Amino acid sequence: MNQKGFTSVILIAILVVFVGAVGYFIFKNPPPVAEEPTPSPSQNQVTTTTSTPSADQTANWKTYRNAKYGFEVKYPERWQYDLAPDEEGIFLHEKSDGQENPSMAIRALPLYKGRSIKEIRELEFINFQQDCKNTSFAGDTHAYDCSPAITFAGERDILFVKDRVPFRIFDSLLNDKSKMIISTFTFIK
Repeated sequence: MNQKGFTSVILIAILVVFVGAVGYFIFKNPPPVAEEPTPSPSQNQVTTTTSTPSADQTANWKTYRNAKYGFEVKYPERWQYDLAPDEEGIFLHEKSDGQENPSMAIRALPLYKGRSIKEIRELEFINFQQDCKNTSFAGDTHAYDCSPAITFAGERDILFVKDRVPFRIFDSLLNDKSKMIISTFTFIK
């Protein structure tokens, strides 16, 4: 083997050893991964700001008023509502020509009066720590704004208690119109 070939083999061997050493070092000592801090209850507090629609945006809207449970909500002219059992709230949906439309429900849950949101049997599928944010709703009422990540992805629940009665706003629409409807919710008592 001539001098030039021998030098090339030595350089290739040194390069292989160098690359191997660097690879070994990186494999044994990976760069540190920044861990996200676990939020304390105060860090987990999120205030949801829902812009209140201007008067002209809802001027032609109808108002549903529930004196029994002390709330009202506006909804668009082309929408209709059906009463929930025992007049505890409403199911809202856009009028259609026989097609099934997504809807939203705004209901008081008097059956669970005096219980916390987490004690409501029909909400057992919600992982409050994973799926929900603490927020304020309709003024300063503490609420959970939940989007169940696994079981019912694509839906939103706003859960709160007013005068010891739990409420649930269920939104399967998740669009600008449903957000605007939710932003008109007010207490009348």
